[in-house]
Amino acid sequence: IVLNESDNSIVNHLINKPACGYLDNAATHGLNYDNNLGCYVPGRNMTSWTAFHESWEFFPNGNNYDITQITYEPEVIAPAGKISWEWYKGGYPDGELISDEKTVTVNPLENNTYTAVITLCGGETYTDDVHITVIPIPNAFRPTSNIGANREFRLMAEQHANIEKFRMQIYNRWGQLIFETDNVNKGWDGTYKGKACPMGLYVWIIYYEDDGEKITNKGNVTLLK
Repeated sequence: IVLNESDNSIVNHLINKPACGYLDNAATHGLNYDNNLGCYVPGRNMTSWTAFHESWEFFPNGNNYDITQITYEPEVIAPAGKISWEWYKGGYPDGELISDEKTVTVNPLENNTYTAVITLCGGETYTDDVHITVIPIPNAFRPTSNIGANREFRLMAEQHANIEKFRMQIYNRWGQLIFETDNVNKGWDGTYKGKACPMGLYVWIIYYEDDGEKITNKGNVTLLK
């Protein structure tokens, strides 16, 4: 039961109301004002009924309530120690169980799906998937290579629909910015101001926003001759 202070509405989430033998399964679903007055969901006033994964909203209307069935999307709230967590790699329930902690850190080398599974003390289970796409980033390149793809340092991926404000910067060992682009398909050809840079280790930094979240990645690349 959720009491909303903003509009004084009341939401009732029914996980499972099975049939019972008491009073031939007669039951009432509604709000009780006092011992004599109340309002009920149509068809559920001392009648036989069952429910599974239902949500009902009671919205104030003068001295009464408007009653509407809404989408079953309860927010999971449980006291500490009354909820268990599991993380699966490769789908649930047939995937690999990798953690029973609330959070997990992974470093995948290939695209994969991770599923979070939470179980309440009453046995109710909820799941949600996290899809991780791995974008390969080379650690070396040779501008004079016979293979065209090896002549530039760039991401091996196309611009994804939810990637925004992309920017890649290249710095030399002295911290000098020598290359910058906001085009994910444009790479560094190993030059600075039209002249070839010396062989060695360079630092790359990538900034972008994914669904509004600001993300920064950093690493090294070796320029070969």
